Amino acid sequence: MNENNKNIFKNKEFKNRLNKLKLLKKKKILFPNNFKRNNISYILHKKYDKYNKEYIKKLNLKIKISGRMINCRHMGKSSFIQLQDMFSNIQVYISKKYISNNNFKNFKKWDLGDILGVVGTLFKTNSGELSIYCNKIYLLTKSLRPLPEKFHGLNNTEIKYRQRYLDLIKNKKTIKIFKIRHKIIFEIRKYMISHNFIEVETPIMQLIPGGASAKPFITYHNSLNQKMYLRISPELYLKRLVIGGLERVFEIGKNFRNEGLSSKHNPEFTMLELYIAYFNYKDLIKFTKNFLYILFKKIIKDNKIIINDNIIYFNNFNEMTMKESIIKYNNNINLKDLSDLNTLNFITNKLNIKKKNQCSKGYLIYNIFKKTVENKLIQPTFITEYPIEISPLSRSINKNKNFAERFELFINGQEIGNGFSELNDSQEQKKRFNNQLKLDKYNVNNKCLYDKDYIIALEHGLPPTSGLGIGIDRLIMLFTNKCTIKDVILFPTLKII
Repeated sequence: MNENNKNIFKNKEFKNRLNKLKLLKKKKILFPNNFKRNNISYILHKKYDKYNKEYIKKLNLKIKISGRMINCRHMGKSSFIQLQDMFSNIQVYISKKYISNNNFKNFKKWDLGDILGVVGTLFKTNSGELSIYCNKIYLLTKSLRPLPEKFHGLNNTEIKYRQRYLDLIKNKKTIKIFKIRHKIIFEIRKYMISHNFIEVETPIMQLIPGGASAKPFITYHNSLNQKMYLRISPELYLKRLVIGGLERVFEIGKNFRNEGLSSKHNPEFTMLELYIAYFNYKDLIKFTKNFLYILFKKIIKDNKIIINDNIIYFNNFNEMTMKESIIKYNNNINLKDLSDLNTLNFITNKLNIKKKNQCSKGYLIYNIFKKTVENKLIQPTFITEYPIEISPLSRSINKNKNFAERFELFINGQEIGNGFSELNDSQEQKKRFNNQLKLDKYNVNNKCLYDKDYIIALEHGLPPTSGLGIGIDRLIMLFTNKCTIKDVILFPTLKII
């Protein structure tokens, strides 16, 4: 059926269903909202699939169940339907033998997609399928629009993302992904609380878009008559709480970055961010290893996962400095090359890396890493000792002030987490904020980049602290073996059509 014929069919189908609804209203057949189910399909299958038909018959279980009719086979005086609820689906056998003529007559006029309530008795068919003999059936909600044609799934990705409700109705795999998402977030909270963290909430609308280098979304507060920003990170607020004495805090929430879309990036995304007083970045690496390994075992129930033919092991984390990783994955680059500005410029030019007119060694090293190393880090790998220029909130390494006590965790070629020892020298932080103003690559009002209140808070004393941010969406991509972030966000950002 071509697209034009499909649209004609859908319009005709919609009108037919709308006429049925009008007729029901005319007859004053209202949809009941007091139907109370006593079971769901998943529980019925879990409890009774293992028993034979004789045993099920002997139980004589009275069932009240509800859900969406997703399949129907009419066979004269009887019909088989599949009723789908949130967790699974179950077959219902409807026959004139068991329900009133009027009830059966009305049922025959209903459509796929209608939401029904069924009262009946559990039984097993000769082929062993758990089913319900229907004694009474109710129309709870009339569906005016037909479901997508294919019973075994919705394949049009554009429809999947724009009309997620259809995807959820038709694809059990999609429901499974978002159940896993729910479980991951639940287990993260459980782990944090069990390790004496306090969950907090910090402002989403902020006067200063701080805590990360990214272009913010701008909004306006009419009553206060001032410009505000959707947060790009909760970092500076969370560290204020550590200064105030909350030594272990975490937040799971939305961040917003007004930048490009890709398979790894959505402008609105979910982050876990946590801070631990009296931890340095090496302590935090150990904490992160243990946390992710336990989380992985809880969700996957194994120590490995296969993604794109790669077996990724979660019981073994690699660790190397950024310089070491560049040397490892570039046979023609040595440690001496990474210390010479002219050589670094030559290498970046050869790699066709776009850069500003004047770049420091740190920026060049980081760009070489991004270009030649990042996508090769398949096994869980902590890359440490980041250039200080790209780590304005990190503490520098005592023996080498040009590099930060910072790490990023890479799995399957993408960054999953970012952590570091926090800079708690207020005077050094003030100096770095001023350096940021000069760079201001996003053309944000300079007064807004300099967070004076955070400096004042820092001057009261931040204990030695380390912080970690983990992208929840990317973590879910990993655990569900998905290649695009749109598959793990219920309503991803899309261009208007």
